[in-house]
Amino acid sequence: MTYEEFVKNYQAGTIKVHVVRNASGFLYETPGLMPHHVRKRQALIRTATFGLMILGLILFFFVKWYIAAAVLFAGMFMATRATKAAGEGVLEAARADPRFYELVTEKGILRIEPA
Repeated sequence: MTYEEFVKNYQAGTIKVHVVRNASGFLYETPGLMPHHVRKRQALIRTATFGLMILGLILFFFVKWYIAAAVLFAGMFMATRATKAAGEGVLEAARADPRFYELVTEKGILRIEPA
């Protein structure tokens, strides 16, 4: 499917798009591949994720265990949000850039099925 067909069919809702979340995270490592605002958003989410998890572990030594556990679980929840946001960012970039669309479909990161 060409880029133009993809954009037209996606907007019309005639296709289902699946993004492989684990593979999509690696696309953020290469500068210039993803749009800057998408990479920035992903970096913020990942920083918050790791920050909450580390803070939760440190808090186990200084506060009641249930407070530390709550902070740690918040960080773990953010980890699932980070992978979901990575997939959303790949889809957003694929809709905006024909070269990026070709790359992710060629690598099998973006899978398209009829709706």
